[in-house]
Amino acid sequence: MYIDTIVLPCPITRTAPLIGLLPDDVVVSLFLKHTLTAMSYRDVALADVDPPIALVLPNGSDIDGEDKTRLIERATPAIRAHAGYLFGRQFESLDHLTDFCGNLATTDQVLKELKGGERLVFDTDWGVGARVQLAAEMERREYMLPGMDANRAGHHVLAACLGRMPQALAAQDYALHIGGTPYINAETSWRYYTWMLEYEGRPENTDPDHAKSMHIVHALTAERDNNLSWLGNVPPETVIEIRKQGAAEEIRALLGNGVSNLIGVNPGNYFRTADQVVENLDRAFKAHQKSLLEARQKKLRLYGFDLSSCIAVGGIAVAAALTGNPQLGALSGALGVAGLPNLKDIKTRLREIAEQDRVRRSSPTGMLFKHLK
Repeated sequence: MYIDTIVLPCPITRTAPLIGLLPDDVVVSLFLKHTLTAMSYRDVALADVDPPIALVLPNGSDIDGEDKTRLIERATPAIRAHAGYLFGRQFESLDHLTDFCGNLATTDQVLKELKGGERLVFDTDWGVGARVQLAAEMERREYMLPGMDANRAGHHVLAACLGRMPQALAAQDYALHIGGTPYINAETSWRYYTWMLEYEGRPENTDPDHAKSMHIVHALTAERDNNLSWLGNVPPETVIEIRKQGAAEEIRALLGNGVSNLIGVNPGNYFRTADQVVENLDRAFKAHQKSLLEARQKKLRLYGFDLSSCIAVGGIAVAAALTGNPQLGALSGALGVAGLPNLKDIKTRLREIAEQDRVRRSSPTGMLFKHLK
């Protein structure tokens, strides 16, 4: 809801370089996953809007070995930061990190060194807790990067750092190159992406607009299973409608209200900016609900008409309209002269109600919240 374009990886270029490196069944599984993900976004990808909502594009780093080497070099700060969070210590280089992890042979040795174990995640479907995650990883992983031992627990942690952070950086790089943002389907990959955003967001010299985008994307992903779980249920047709009506900019302004000020105070406080985004949407939803409640109350009063008189006179006027009876129409008109609503007044008010409902439904918040009951 915040960004213009999401980028889906090309299934062919993403998986082709893995042939021969990973077992065939794993390559096929990854290919099918990326293909099905792309197909599930067919409607928004084919929507006639500019800029597009979704694109399926190849990434140069998927097929260029030199690009992969440069990517790892550029991702080194994030790799070291993530490892530093896990173990509560600084790593001067990747060699330092490699040596440290190589000395952790068993699960217990890894757990003894962990300080930020909640981020030792290999697959969110495997359960909660560092011990559960590491045990499942060592039991299921049948292949490792060259030079690593699948029976050494520390090498699994090292592999996660070396694999996940460059993957997250590549997704961000390519998205920014085309002016979009990556769509990461797997929950585990989403977590690493948001952690990378957190590690990147700490320097105070980050571009303000880019920093704001990172904080808001982080908020929307971090809270999507909690305070913003409803946002994931916004139908694709609603997103398309918002874009076609030109309401996306107002939605973005709503989401980002006050975020820049919080970043100025503390660039690394993603928790507070996430709270602000949730508060912005909560405030907008409450205003929307209040507007709907007021509309219902006004409809009961027919926008100022006394309900009892409307029942009596409105019944006469409606009967006159339906039957074409001139006597009833004359009676309705006479009551209007007496200060009570006649048929013309009622029809005018109903038209006003209908127009106000149309404006409310077509507003950005009206479209955003219309699927909520």
